[in-house]
Amino acid sequence: MKIHLIIMLFSLLPTIDTQAQEPQLVIKTIMAKGSISVNEFGNQADWIEIENTSNEAVDLGTDKWYISDNPKRPRKYKLPKMVIAPQQSIIVWCDDEGRVKKEIHANFKLSSSGETIVLSCKKDDEIKVIDSVSYQPSDIDVQMAICRTENGLEYKQLPNK
Repeated sequence: MKIHLIIMLFSLLPTIDTQAQEPQLVIKTIMAKGSISVNEFGNQADWIEIENTSNEAVDLGTDKWYISDNPKRPRKYKLPKMVIAPQQSIIVWCDDEGRVKKEIHANFKLSSSGETIVLSCKKDDEIKVIDSVSYQPSDIDVQMAICRTENGLEYKQLPNK
C-alpha cells in the first residue's frame, strides 16, 4: 500500500523537459545561376537563404556562425551579429563584397559549375558543420533555385519579375 501511494505521489509531480530544442539553422535556398534578384548595390547577384527552423530565436553573436563555399575553409565568411527569429530566415548575397550594409554580403560568389555550401558554428572552440548542400552544374538551370522542402532538396524554377 505504501509503495502504491509513493508511486501515485511521484506521478503527480510536474515533469521537466530536459531536452530543450537546440536552435537549428539550415541552408534553405541557393540561387547559384542566373539570378534576377538585385541587391542593395543594384547588382544582380546569387544568394543563399538561411532559415531558423526552431521555435527559439538564434543569436548569431552568442556563437560564431559562418557560411562558406569551401568545406575545407568552413569559416570563410563570418555572419554578422544579429538575431534570427523563430521560423524566419535571412538572405546572404554571394557577391564577393564581404560586408554588411543594409544587407549581408559574403566574401565569395557562387559557382555555376557546382560546389558545396557549408553552414558552420563555432562553440566551445570547436567548429561544427551544421548543414551543407552540394550541387552540380547539371542540377541547375538559369533562374532555378535549390530549395529545402519537407521532401528534401528540390529544384524550383523562379518566376521572372
